[in-house]
Amino acid sequence: MQVQKRTGGKTPVSSYRRTDRIVKGDQGYHFKTREESLMGPFPTEAEARYELNVFIKIKQVEKEFGIFDASQIA
Repeated sequence: MQVQKRTGGKTPVSSYRRTDRIVKGDQGYHFKTREESLMGPFPTEAEARYELNVFIKIKQVEKEFGIFDASQIA
């Protein structure tokens, strides 16, 4: 197992690995959000990965600027 040095010890690199959020279905490729929603379909895995990266960047900007989904207001 590959390890990466950290202050105070070693942690396996695999502990940093994200779960694969790209899934293939009958209609094409989708990506999963943290809320377990499926986004897509996309014709190729590469396009699904690209759109996932765009989705993540949008969420980061929303968090940075305090933007939230208005549908979450009760």
